[in-house]
Amino acid sequence: MLILIPPSEGKSSKNSSNTKFKDTNFIFENEVKAIQKQLSNCNDAELLKMNSLSLTKFWLPILTKYLSKEDIIIDLLPQIHSKSYSHENIFRIDFKIIKDGKLKSAGHMGKVVKGQFIKFLCEIQAKGLDELDKFTFDNYKWDGKNFIKTIT
Repeated sequence: MLILIPPSEGKSSKNSSNTKFKDTNFIFENEVKAIQKQLSNCNDAELLKMNSLSLTKFWLPILTKYLSKEDIIIDLLPQIHSKSYSHENIFRIDFKIIKDGKLKSAGHMGKVVKGQFIKFLCEIQAKGLDELDKFTFDNYKWDGKNFIKTIT
């Protein structure tokens, strides 16, 4: 199982992600090195032509191939990044709220909860999906697909 998180989540100025997530199944350094290697193979004209949509298309085959060895991927990335790879066993998790009877993204609070969720996964050394429902924070409840909080 591989857990994909944004590089900015779970980091502080004193603790690098490599230190915080040492001996877990979180991976950062190798992916960054692989991306740097791919970029070094591009010429300047190719780099100038790239925009966010073409970057998604550019990275799709590369990241898909790299991630193909994983049995399950828990995806905590923003949606735009999730479009940069494909895998048959992706489990995307979102953090949502129900307010005035409407389900919507948790917004900034979702980032806070996501950070707590990542910390939880590290602390329990998560190995499978069956452990996700053990997470509790600020009245967010696992519904089998997302963490949802009802605001009254």
